[in-house]
Amino acid sequence: MGLPNWALYAIIAAVVYSIILFVVIEKTWPREGDDE
Repeated sequence: MGLPNWALYAIIAAVVYSIILFVVIEKTWPREGDDE
């Protein structure tokens, strides 16, 4: 691989941030036909 530590941390942070953002949007964004 040969990646520096900061690149590895940046990739991990980006993945985690994307997952959190996706979950937040899924929870807060009202979708049609998904009301309970």
